[in-house]
Amino acid sequence: MRIEMKKNEFNEMLDRVEMRGKYYDGESAKNGVLSNYVHIEVVNGQTILTNGDNTTACIISSSGVLQDDGDSLDGTCVLDITKLGKYLSPFEDEVTMSVDGFVTLDDGNSKAKLPVVVEHPAITMVNLVRERFDAIVSEEEDYPTFGKTKYDNMVKIPTTELLNAVKGCDVTNLARYKFVYDGESLTLSSQRSMTDGFTADILIAESSGDGASVEFTGNITKFLGSDNYVTLYLRDDSPVIITTANSLLVKAPYLRR
Repeated sequence: MRIEMKKNEFNEMLDRVEMRGKYYDGESAKNGVLSNYVHIEVVNGQTILTNGDNTTACIISSSGVLQDDGDSLDGTCVLDITKLGKYLSPFEDEVTMSVDGFVTLDDGNSKAKLPVVVEHPAITMVNLVRERFDAIVSEEEDYPTFGKTKYDNMVKIPTTELLNAVKGCDVTNLARYKFVYDGESLTLSSQRSMTDGFTADILIAESSGDGASVEFTGNITKFLGSDNYVTLYLRDDSPVIITTANSLLVKAPYLRR
């Protein structure tokens, strides 16, 4: 595999799939990341980055990190995100990354080598989200299917609305959130108790379906990027799907005992 990359844009993709932020820890939130490993795929001029654990998976596709020189070679590899970011930092903006048993970074003046990871620790989730990515983000179906779940609600909202709602909910320092969609309106809340919580109304641009509610954990703001709108696919007590034109995030529901 060989990529002629724009380093700054590639680093932005790495930051998004790492999903550094607050994560639910029983009674409060703690700092963490989704995982420290990234699955990288180059196919047909697209660079696709995927990450996940046993409850969450995210994927981003971009042609912007590739230089259009016709010399990029398709392939896959898994790398340590922290190590890759550290080794990229001394290089200029345009870097060649070659993978042949190990990774070589080269900008014409400097060169670095680092090892690949044999397999992503959450390879099952990585493969599942990669398998469904193209169909979901291209909106081939009115309501997508993920795993065994067929979704029955779609809500398109301005990205800033979701970011502000999450920011408000984070005053609880819980990193546990709940979407409630009633067929007409959408709220995001974070509740410690009946007397301790925060709820935000979210402006809807477009929607369909009769309604659903689902609770999930872990901050999502790092992943959202700069798209003007995001689309939510919801079903009661099922994984939350959040999409843009080139990205997909799936979060398993938090089910109270």
